[in-house]
Parts: sequence; structure tokens; C-alpha cells
Amino acid sequence: MPVMEKKKLLKEIKINCILKSREYTKRYKKLKRIDQAIDLTVSFLNSCNLALLLTGLSFQPVWIGCIVCSSGALILSRLQQTYNLKHKYNSHNNTILYYNDISREIITVLHKNHLTNEQLEDFIEYINGKLALIEDNEIL
Repeated sequence: MPVMEKKKLLKEIKINCILKSREYTKRYKKLKRIDQAIDLTVSFLNSCNLALLLTGLSFQPVWIGCIVCSSGALILSRLQQTYNLKHKYNSHNNTILYYNDISREIITVLHKNHLTNEQLEDFIEYINGKLALIEDNEIL
């Protein structure tokens, strides 16, 4: 395979890495927003529960409100733990960083002049190995 075809292949790999990075960025932002909304809701329910407990301990409607707030907070926090959103969006963030690193490496190699055919072939094998490791650790 001639040098120009290998450089073209590297450009295609770089474009694919950039596209995957953008895709994972969207997923990361979505999961982080959901996780933050759940955290905010749980905090709000816990503060409502505390306020209701402090305002009127002897009224039955206040007790019902306390039970509803604490139950809602418990259910939401258990859902958050079950789906492990923090781990998922941190994993997506790491995947974004890995793809960006690969695209930067490809850009630097493409800007080097006088690379031999064997050097480009070794670099393509190196990049394919890194991509295989990233794809093995991806969370979809």
C-alpha cells in the first residue's frame, strides 16, 4: 500500500475518532444533566421533609407530606444508584478524551514529512491497537 493511501486511511480514522468523540460528548452531557437533576430533586425532597418535620410534628397531614418526601427521595436515590449514572458519564468522558488523544496523535503524524512506508504502517497498527482497547472498554 503506497504512502498516500496510508495517509488517507489515517485521515479517515481521525475523522471517525472526531465523530465518535462528538457522539460520546452528547451522551455525556445528557447523562450528566439527568444525574444532576436527580441530585437536585433528592436534595429538594430531603429539605422539604426536614422543613415539614420542624414545622408541625403533631398534624397528620404534615406526617403524610414527610412520608411522601422521604419516600420520593429514597426511590430517586435508589434509581440513581441502580443505573450508576455517575460511572456511565465518567466512562463516556474518558472515552471522549481517548478519542481526542488519538485524533491529535494522527494529526501530528500526518504533519510530519518524510515518513517511510514502514513507519506509517507501524503507526496504523499502533492506532488500531489503541482503538481496539477503547472499543473494548466502551459503555454504550
